[in-house]
Amino acid sequence: MKKLIAGALLSSLALMACNPTPAPIIPDSKIRFINASADSQGIRIFIGDTRVNSGSTLFKEAFPSLTEYRTAKAGTLTYSFCLEAILTCPVLAVNNKVVSLTGDTKTSVYLLGTAATTDDTGTDARPLEIVTLSDESTAPAAGKVKLRILHAASAPAAKDVDIYITDPTAAITGIPPTLSYKASTVYRELTAGTWRVRATAPSVTNTTLVDSGTLTLVDGKVYTAMIVNDSVVLLTDK
Repeated sequence: MKKLIAGALLSSLALMACNPTPAPIIPDSKIRFINASADSQGIRIFIGDTRVNSGSTLFKEAFPSLTEYRTAKAGTLTYSFCLEAILTCPVLAVNNKVVSLTGDTKTSVYLLGTAATTDDTGTDARPLEIVTLSDESTAPAAGKVKLRILHAASAPAAKDVDIYITDPTAAITGIPPTLSYKASTVYRELTAGTWRVRATAPSVTNTTLVDSGTLTLVDGKVYTAMIVNDSVVLLTDK
């Protein structure tokens, strides 16, 4: 009897050795790159040592522009932004950067700042920098949209701003969130339709620094409204 039990145990162990538990499948992630540097002109984007291409053409992203989401394996990914006018890459502090990607997520990498040494007020300009944001993958409720704001306005010299998201004809009132340069709000769920994004100096409601005009936000979509100098650029996250 003991021999039978031992034999059965050995057989089970042999089967387990032949059929090991499969490693979990980690879903891919998605990543995109956005040039939010107003004076950078064309930008070459590298993942590792490989240029990011659009078809057979070298991908050159002029301001303001973005790539489509690209599929990437979960883990670490090295990327570079290179000014088109500079032939040797990598250069500057925005190259050979590393981002950690988690499976089944979406990530946006923004190039902010200016290549100039001074801004248009003659003060020190913001250097080229990277901001990395995790993008919303979950759709809003029926009849709704999701919207967040990114303060990417590097010139004139970047300052804190108050952000108002209102009906296009509404007056500026209330106490809005204040955003510092490179900061972003959380996603806010809104009714699909027309909206307006305005930025003012903190607690100064009678002077609008940036005005999006009327934005049409489509049912079921997820957006990032990027404040870049004197304009608002609307990106679709989902």
